[in-house]
Amino acid sequence: VRGATPTLNYGLSASALKTDGTNVSRFGSENDGYRNGTFFARAGWTPVSTASLDASLRYRDSRSKFDPQDFGFPPGPTFGLIIDGDRRSEGEQFDAKLRGRLTTGPLEHHLGFARTKTAEDTFANNVFTNGFEGKRTRFDYQSTWRFGLGVPHALTLAAEHERQQYQSTGPTPASAQNQTRENDKSGVAAEYRVRLPSLTALTLSVRRDDHKLFADATTYRATAAQQIGQRVKVRASAGSGIANPTFFELFGFIPGSFDPNPALRPEKSLGFDVGTDLAIADSGRLSLTYFDADLQNEITTTFNVNTFRSTVVNLSGKSRRRGIEVEAQYAPSANLTVWMSYTYSDSKQPDGQIEVRRPRHLGSAAITYALRGTTGALTLAVDHNGAQEDLDFRSFTSARVTLRDYTLVRLAGHYNLTPNMSLTARIENLLDHEHEEVFSYRPSGRAYYAGVQARF
Repeated sequence: VRGATPTLNYGLSASALKTDGTNVSRFGSENDGYRNGTFFARAGWTPVSTASLDASLRYRDSRSKFDPQDFGFPPGPTFGLIIDGDRRSEGEQFDAKLRGRLTTGPLEHHLGFARTKTAEDTFANNVFTNGFEGKRTRFDYQSTWRFGLGVPHALTLAAEHERQQYQSTGPTPASAQNQTRENDKSGVAAEYRVRLPSLTALTLSVRRDDHKLFADATTYRATAAQQIGQRVKVRASAGSGIANPTFFELFGFIPGSFDPNPALRPEKSLGFDVGTDLAIADSGRLSLTYFDADLQNEITTTFNVNTFRSTVVNLSGKSRRRGIEVEAQYAPSANLTVWMSYTYSDSKQPDGQIEVRRPRHLGSAAITYALRGTTGALTLAVDHNGAQEDLDFRSFTSARVTLRDYTLVRLAGHYNLTPNMSLTARIENLLDHEHEEVFSYRPSGRAYYAGVQARF
């Protein structure tokens, strides 16, 4: 439910999801179910057109069953594979946000506060094994100055501070998981944007991060776009980035399965892309993009042959990702729309090996037929995932295996019974194709969905 007056607005919503799930293991027949419930509330106040205040709260409770990976010793026939097991996790998440806006002439100010709390407990055979709790508190400020006569310019300055807290708990007071960690980080950023009379759009931005756990870092980005005639636009961007290890990668612990690595370093990337967008006649478009990026200190998973547990490490050297993306859409008639996309990606680790779970070829296509008037539509879609490599933990060296390519077909549609009520239906994996997206994890087969939507 939602509503508004000239100065106040509000919204309340609640949702629930429950599924029996499917069996992701190659063995047995136990289904792994899932359920969650979410409540959301927001309110806004706009006393004058130049000022506003918005607040929101979100709470989610969830429960998920899952299957373990067999790392028992001595190794058995299922060592390293996903097996049926009575495992479950129970968690909740709470988010609170408050944001204010004030406009004073050419300046627009935003001030924000956010608080997030996440907790999750894991059980094996109804016995508590481990749990964690994370908290995040963030303050941020952003100011944008718009200026220029005839040529619009904009300069944005921003600053933020964030405190992160992480606590993990084991089944006993002496458990190795018992620990509390904290992290503070601050950042400042600036961005300049301009659109010239020749329809050229330029963006320059830079950011500086001050981190408690890692070295300070400066990143940047530049973009440009130029319209050529009425049907062609060329664009390019270049920039750097940094991704810090997660608390779990640094300090997390799963008994008998995962050891953390507090010596991890942040991943650093440097890359660019160039592309063009073409308008075809009055009912089509075509986009082409080439991308190239280098990644340093890539974080990857390894298997420790001494402890029979996995961990994470930084790879030495540079990992490279480059490729092309193609996307096209065409509407030969008012009722028919055809869409397709394709990505070729060459992703390699510093030693020349192909990155795991990154197929060279990804493609999708869909055709949608809209019934006359507004009575409904029918869509047939095809997704292709090329062959990809993955890790096989059945051997102590984490040998590589090749997961074969697969193509999934999806059929979906809706039909409007009345202006306020419609029927929906879809079939996922229409041809019931057997495949693996992750080694040893079996996805669901053919699945049917049907529903009703009503508006009042």
